[in-house]
Amino acid sequence: MHWMSSCLVILTLCFVGVTAAHAESKRNLTVVMMLRDPFLMLKEFDYQYNASFVNNDFEGYGIDLMKELEKVIGHNLEIKVVDGYGVYDENTGQWNGMVGELIEEKADMAIADLTMTESRDKVIDFSLPFMEVGIQMLLKKPIETQENPFSFLDPFPSDVWISLIASYFGMALLYFIPKLINMKKSQQKETAWFGLHLLKITGIIFSIFIICIYSANLAPFLTYRWTRRSIESVDDLANQNKIKFGWVKSGSTEAFFRNSDSYPFDLLWEKMSEDPTMLSSSVRKGVDRVRIDDGDYAFFMESIMAEYVVERVCELEVVGGLLNQNSYGIGLPLNSEHRKPINKALLQLECNGILAKLKQKWWVVKNGGGSCAVMASEGGMAQLGLYNIGGIFWMLLICLICVVIVLASEWVWQFCTQNVLVNVA
Repeated sequence: MHWMSSCLVILTLCFVGVTAAHAESKRNLTVVMMLRDPFLMLKEFDYQYNASFVNNDFEGYGIDLMKELEKVIGHNLEIKVVDGYGVYDENTGQWNGMVGELIEEKADMAIADLTMTESRDKVIDFSLPFMEVGIQMLLKKPIETQENPFSFLDPFPSDVWISLIASYFGMALLYFIPKLINMKKSQQKETAWFGLHLLKITGIIFSIFIICIYSANLAPFLTYRWTRRSIESVDDLANQNKIKFGWVKSGSTEAFFRNSDSYPFDLLWEKMSEDPTMLSSSVRKGVDRVRIDDGDYAFFMESIMAEYVVERVCELEVVGGLLNQNSYGIGLPLNSEHRKPINKALLQLECNGILAKLKQKWWVVKNGGGSCAVMASEGGMAQLGLYNIGGIFWMLLICLICVVIVLASEWVWQFCTQNVLVNVA
């Protein structure tokens, strides 16, 4: 009887131990985030955030990614909202924001648009990248030109029109010179000039070429409103003083310009250092300034967020290519035991196409994505310059020289023939 009681106690202890171990394996992990479209947003946009909100009150890419990670790593994840990514304070020697939470181990991971930088990598660990990014320049689209009643002249620039007028004037002059000669000899039989027929043929061929080229380029100029922007690249921005520029203060973009020693990034950092008021405290404020300043302000931001903005704000556009290449990763405390399972989960989500589906959902489909039509144009139809159709004018010049030679030959022949007839008579 005694041995049965002992077995019962042992079984009870084993059950309690297994239950405790299972509960420990399923313990809640704290995920630190910050309110930032489209990573973390309130479901009801008229609400003001307060600390009583729970996971179900939020939505966004970060929320969906967190739910997918829960399925793989076997832990329940709870959100903790903080303000800021994390800035190092040289006076106190401490980090704030999400990085500070991870350093002090108040959170188990950070899921956000947290750029993997050298300074952050020294104080926290990062998972494998879940999104590739870079820095791009955001500008307001140039104002479309007003409709012009003389837009039918736009297919050719002024130098082409001047050349056309001069060409037809020259042909007309060559045509009427023999006519004037015949008028002086009106009492005699009018001479038939072979050169005039050659001139007519030349003029007809030349006109057919010009009409075909003009007609092919006329329709786009009548249906397309011209847009001209003064900035086409970072070099253009660095070499002017009218348009101001900025980025988020104390962020990874600022670190890129500060640490760069190559042109034109070093020149942009020098100009920025002279006027710190061009910096913005957040991406939203930087985007708003681009809209308000009406083309006089450019904002440098991460490409993935610029893509999100231009999908919804149709008056803005991205100019130029990527200035660098970087990645977003999940932040973890140093030597975190969750780093390996998180990496394994991210690889699984990448292979299954889940990460791509989440990006498509929150960048293109949800919350007004795709409302702006994608315009492939890079700033207006190109005119056909004199260089492009210069061959036609060279052809005309050669033909006119031939006409002049033929006319001169005919005139000399007729002059000699008439003198011979007079001498014979």
